[in-house]
Amino acid sequence: AEVAGRNPLLIHCLGIVVAAQASHSPAGQEVIAGIRPEDLRITSQKTKSASEGTVSVVEPAGPLQWVDLTVAGRPVKGFAGPEDDLRPGSRAFAHFSPEAVVLFDAGTGVRL
Repeated sequence: AEVAGRNPLLIHCLGIVVAAQASHSPAGQEVIAGIRPEDLRITSQKTKSASEGTVSVVEPAGPLQWVDLTVAGRPVKGFAGPEDDLRPGSRAFAHFSPEAVVLFDAGTGVRL
């Protein structure tokens, strides 16, 4: 992820710019932006704030599906509802709340 600014930080993540809070500003240092799979909603519906990707794996898990998606050349994992007809090779969209983004120092792995 690319970071600019102060709190809130402007983070370029999966083709989307999000604002996030951190205990200190990592502007100018290398960071890793993380999103928990349960915070990443995968759908077949495009919205303005979604990142487009290609489905590689769909795992039915009761009332939801775990979906592996490739977005901007990076693998991500999220969830989809049973109403989403997602299959390997199909186009899908990753949606997440800016508050769900967690930053880590790329050198130490420490959460910022």
